[in-house]
Amino acid sequence: MVSASGVDFYQHFGARVEYHGTDPAGHGWPTPAGLLACPLTSPPFLINCGDDPEGRMLRHWLGGVNSPNTGRPEGTLSSFSQDSYAPGGSAPALSMDNSGLLYTPPACVAGAACKLVVALHGCLSGQYLLGDEFPELAYLDTYADTNNLVVLYPQAIASVIPVNPQGCWDWWGYDGPDFAVKTAPQMVTIMNMVTALGG
Repeated sequence: MVSASGVDFYQHFGARVEYHGTDPAGHGWPTPAGLLACPLTSPPFLINCGDDPEGRMLRHWLGGVNSPNTGRPEGTLSSFSQDSYAPGGSAPALSMDNSGLLYTPPACVAGAACKLVVALHGCLSGQYLLGDEFPELAYLDTYADTNNLVVLYPQAIASVIPVNPQGCWDWWGYDGPDFAVKTAPQMVTIMNMVTALGG
């Protein structure tokens, strides 16, 4: 199983991994707000498996977390230029959108100490296809409101050069052979964003 091999890979490098492999999930982002049944693999790739993997993930990372906001979002989803963070000044040259998204709860705007979560959308799931659907339904903003979390949503796009027809993040080397190391162009771009946010 590919996902089990991924667990072995990260554990080999010392990562503290929690693996949930019981849902009959298709290829997608599982979320309580998912629009599709759990086994489906189709746009918009937001699947509902009847559980809350975001809460489980955040508890694994952060320890105890408060229950999510079940009402209207309290924070602001804003757009920013990704070009200024990209080596060479052009995000599209790296198969990244000109703009990215950032969710900021009111407490973080007011100066509270906040943690940062970086959420990477899947293939065919960037804002150029789905608009704000991924951040609105990924179920991270709901926890951000009640746990003082800023959520960064970098954005990839489809491109002809480099060859990335489905708008995926570079997990196979379309941006060059160093795609999986810290000096990879997309990783450098995202880390520049993180640094600018004080991370």
